[in-house]
Amino acid sequence: MNQGVIRSLKAHYRHKIVCLCIKAVDNNESMPKISILQAMKDLVSSWNAVLKETVINCFKKAGISKKNKSIEETDDDHPFKFLTEELNRLRELDPRAVQKDLSAESYIGLDCDVVTISSLATDAEIIAQILDPNFENDDNEFEDSVSKAIDVEAPPRPSNIQLEIAFETIQNALLYSSKYGNEIQSLALKLEDLMKMEKIMNDYVNGTIKNS
Repeated sequence: MNQGVIRSLKAHYRHKIVCLCIKAVDNNESMPKISILQAMKDLVSSWNAVLKETVINCFKKAGISKKNKSIEETDDDHPFKFLTEELNRLRELDPRAVQKDLSAESYIGLDCDVVTISSLATDAEIIAQILDPNFENDDNEFEDSVSKAIDVEAPPRPSNIQLEIAFETIQNALLYSSKYGNEIQSLALKLEDLMKMEKIMNDYVNGTIKNS
């Protein structure tokens, strides 16, 4: 997986972070603090942005696929190109935000040497820790740090009127889109239909519960 898929995923994710920083600079705001909820949403979006061709090439380079021919990736499909452009843009807007010698490749690999687990304890060390009355479990500290990190309120559920306004805004934006307008409109209409179906189901379930 590390032969292309993970690097592509990281490139898309880092690109989103850089775009958030650029937006903050443009609005004269402080650098954004990424909550766990925001990180999860961006991670899902980044994973969905990884191209099928990237996954196929990954399996071929790993020797899993019987076919040796790789699928060529165009510049438009290359997430590193866009990350490089946005890094340079952020550096121009605020030189303090990006190190002068930081490349897109280095930015993607910032966490490559991060140790995610400590060395495994021996049986003797485990027994000694259990018998030691002054021993403090690191799990408690970890749970405390996690509880603080996720102490972010979830955004309120949009009302039906807000959803209708959002879909109308998308439709208006499509009037000025010439390249992907038809595809976006098709997806927007499908999403709108799904939201309507969900509302009907929720109304039915809530009505059934009230009448029971």
